Amino acid sequence: VPFATGEYPANYPADYISEAVDQTRGWFYTLLAISTLLEKGTSYKNVICLAHVLDQNGKKMSKSRGNIIDPWTLIEKYGVDSLRWYFFTVNNPGDPKRLGEQNISDTLRKFELILWNVYSFFITFANIDKSNSKEIITSDNVLDRWILSKINELNINAQKNLDNFNVVNAARVIQDFNNDLSTWYLRRSRKRRDAKFYSTLYLVLINFTKIIAPFVPFISEAIY
Repeated sequence: VPFATGEYPANYPADYISEAVDQTRGWFYTLLAISTLLEKGTSYKNVICLAHVLDQNGKKMSKSRGNIIDPWTLIEKYGVDSLRWYFFTVNNPGDPKRLGEQNISDTLRKFELILWNVYSFFITFANIDKSNSKEIITSDNVLDRWILSKINELNINAQKNLDNFNVVNAARVIQDFNNDLSTWYLRRSRKRRDAKFYSTLYLVLINFTKIIAPFVPFISEAIY
């Protein structure tokens, strides 16, 4: 659009563009060639180049082979966040990705359901105990202090990785935190159910949903 109108926005060149590897001679090259021809320099600062999605045996999907997977079938069965999260965590953007239904099923079970179970525990027992979890309480409990330090550390690490366009590392540190939250913090805090616990878990969930929103927007919005 800027080339067509002769106008260049304040954020030109773009911080990054993203396309599949087959666009290196098309979209990527065309943008660069035109901007250079018009003596505007490069039209983008960074590129995230995506490899192709293959079937679960590592073969290119095609109608003739009968190995095409309908993404809408996976989305309707497992949700779009599961599909997104699989692509973010399986490997680097430039590496080919093998896709099968079992991959998405495992992703749902190992990330989203774990997080949803933490949220469900919080909602269920905070209501039973009539806890005012939004009240900020400074806790001296070692587990509370530990999980708060972990969420602060996660915020820094995720931001740093995303600033460097390292999406897979950002997603994997998020996944590690999710396991820590469920396996280490919640499992060892179930019997406490005091005001400090509810206040801490509320703060963690609120901040965690903000961190994961760019990756899994639907579950993060629902929890928030």
